[in-house]
Amino acid sequence: MSKHIVRAQQFSRERLERNFKVADRLRAAFEHPVSSWNREVVRGLLKGKLLNYMFWQESTRTRMSFCNGAAHLGMERGGSDNAKFSSAAKGESLIHTVRVICGY
Repeated sequence: MSKHIVRAQQFSRERLERNFKVADRLRAAFEHPVSSWNREVVRGLLKGKLLNYMFWQESTRTRMSFCNGAAHLGMERGGSDNAKFSSAAKGESLIHTVRVICGY
């Protein structure tokens, strides 16, 4: 479920409260990042989540830092190293490509 967040009113109170609880747990976990317990809390919150990345130009170091960060947090990764040679070559606009990726 990807949404562009424009205003808080687009979410139900229950959804906002759930998001704030997760944010509170993440904040508490990062207050002492050297603790293995805190690292496991964060990994538990992000396990099964997916990081999709899309680089319009090649950027090995940046891509690797994103992927390694996601891996350390327990996330799955997927993406494109050079999107301009795939979707743009087929005539798709950047906004269309991003919308499709957000649907994943």
